[in-house]
Amino acid sequence: MLALGERGGGVLGVPACGSGFIFKKSPMMCWFLFGLYNIVFIPLLWVGSHAAALFSPKIAQGWQGRKNLFAELERKTASLPLLQPRIWMHISSMGEFEQAKPIVALLKERHPEWIIILSFFSPSGFRPAQNYSLADVVTYLPIDSLCQSRRFIDLIKPSIALVIRHDIWLNYQWHLHRRGIPSLLVDAGIADIRLPLFKRLRFIYRHFYRYFDFILTVSEANTRRFIEIFALEDRVQTCGDTRYDQVFVRSQELESTRFLADAAIFDRRHCLVAGSTWPSDEKQILPAIDRWLLQDPQNKAIIAPHETTPEHVADLVQWAQSTGFGILRLSELDDASSITPHMRILIVDRIGLLANLYRFGSIVFVGGSFGPGIHNILEPAAHGCVLFWGPRYLNSVEAQEFVSKDLGRCVQSASEAIAWLEGNENDWPQRQKRGRLIQQMILDHTGAGKCIVERIERILGRSPQ
Repeated sequence: MLALGERGGGVLGVPACGSGFIFKKSPMMCWFLFGLYNIVFIPLLWVGSHAAALFSPKIAQGWQGRKNLFAELERKTASLPLLQPRIWMHISSMGEFEQAKPIVALLKERHPEWIIILSFFSPSGFRPAQNYSLADVVTYLPIDSLCQSRRFIDLIKPSIALVIRHDIWLNYQWHLHRRGIPSLLVDAGIADIRLPLFKRLRFIYRHFYRYFDFILTVSEANTRRFIEIFALEDRVQTCGDTRYDQVFVRSQELESTRFLADAAIFDRRHCLVAGSTWPSDEKQILPAIDRWLLQDPQNKAIIAPHETTPEHVADLVQWAQSTGFGILRLSELDDASSITPHMRILIVDRIGLLANLYRFGSIVFVGGSFGPGIHNILEPAAHGCVLFWGPRYLNSVEAQEFVSKDLGRCVQSASEAIAWLEGNENDWPQRQKRGRLIQQMILDHTGAGKCIVERIERILGRSPQ
């Protein structure tokens, strides 16, 4: 039987659990966990997710999309060149898809002939990827049974495999290991809130991480955590977080909101954006926006709810009408002629534009922070916006860092938000200075995509000409 540090599998399909790696003192534990995963966990996952699909349209859509998966995959891969490297990236959902984009873009820039295969677990990532021109194959990931994972790898024939951030599946990793196909975990991190759990259950988590050739982390702190918990000194490298690369690139994409720029209705000094808000956020932030609009007749606001359901948008429209200020729904905006001079509130009832709408504001409230947890702060930061949010921000490492560096402000209530806005409303030079510091912080963190691509090139023995 082979040691875990070596390539290859164990005897009769049993995972390699010998004396050379993490389970050198307890190979029986390794076999027990592998058996438990395949005999108990995977069947329960299959049954449970099919039952949940009866109540969840999203889960049902995922199973519907997996019908005829292998026949579709055979068709998609049949015409792919056999001699070019194939880069397989597995992505959980939409957020991880955004993190994968800088890696894919740089790979295609440096090696346009390489084949990019993207697999997704969730429909929220799979749907938008259908129109992603840089991917050669886009597919759902089959359930992680020993049989289906083997068949999937047989079809796509990867030269290297990447998992973006998380969504690690044991059988896929084991099959890659047996075949000598290198695999990387990129944008890896262990959040503060999950660190105690990782330490308590390290004997289980190690079973999932041990097959990766390299773990490329988002920060030095996370590198130390992986080394401490999993004893992988020679396999862990700090590369940074590709989200910074992606938000910077996206901040330079102006075409999707050019129609608003051409209308010249927003002056950054006088525009506040409330992004990805929940009803719990709006209870606190709408009174502050009302006061913001009263402070100066030039002040305007853009409100982009997290969910653009008709009911949620209707509630926002009703509130806006009660203020007496002119309002406009984004879906009603056909061209500049649709905008009346007295428009003070723009309600965003379309998805996919928020990251680019931040360009029009100098002050941004980040939603989720009075509800389930703060949303993405990097997108407005990339535009040099001054940021504030509610008390639920500890789920975001970036928000904590911004607060520690006095580059973001946490407010506890509507009255505190009003006081903070009144203190910042007239101090435009200070807002500009802080915005430049915030934008520079984003720039200082870019480069993760280049680090990851260079590691891929070294593993495959290929360098750009």
